Amino acid sequence: FDPLTATAAGSSSDLKGYNEALGKTHGTKAPTEGVGLRSRSRKDLMGYKSPKMMGFQFHITHDNNDTIELATTGDKQIKEYTDSVLSYNNKIGDIGVRAHLGYNMASGTEAEGETQMTGAAKVSVMGFDLAAVYTKVDYDISTPGKDFEKTKIFTALTYNMSKECKVAVTYATSEGKLTRTSGSQKDEATQISLGMIHTISKNITLDVTASQYEFKGDNVKVMNNDEKLDKPLLASAGIKLLF
Repeated sequence: FDPLTATAAGSSSDLKGYNEALGKTHGTKAPTEGVGLRSRSRKDLMGYKSPKMMGFQFHITHDNNDTIELATTGDKQIKEYTDSVLSYNNKIGDIGVRAHLGYNMASGTEAEGETQMTGAAKVSVMGFDLAAVYTKVDYDISTPGKDFEKTKIFTALTYNMSKECKVAVTYATSEGKLTRTSGSQKDEATQISLGMIHTISKNITLDVTASQYEFKGDNVKVMNNDEKLDKPLLASAGIKLLF
């Protein structure tokens, strides 16, 4: 769904560095995975994928989050995930249609409970791809009297200039709310990105991207009393090598 995946402008790019620089800490144990969708590794994965019927398929998996610091405690301790997805992938005439409806449950010390619901759709026609994703995440923080929820919306428009080259523009927005017994805090973040990806061969891909971010809310702070980093601009060029 994200045409800029694996680039600096990808929706799974974790903007934690920006969040920390801005003082965007949502409480002791609230996650800060950034504007876009979360990306993670999996360990001890078990799953079942049903046969396809009229373009529909059901997939369910259970895994242990592959965190490097397996022996630590607190926010970085391993969590268990159960993911279930109902997908649709078909072609209606000259129009390609893909859709996903997912539900995720997680447990661990980062949060006593975590649930995530995601709906996504993508339409492809005449060299253009239009995609949209909606995600709602609810965390039950282990600290008494705290709850954290985040809503994310992602959209993308891609033009496939040729089999080797495509250009894309993406827009992502994220809104978080931390609720305490003493009150609540809100923050918002947006990301607009433009990128071009050129495939040299099956092993080499080049990309050029530019992204404009905007942060606002209760936790956006001024750095060094004279530099406000609430609208950083990121430009990048990259090369991906596959072996």
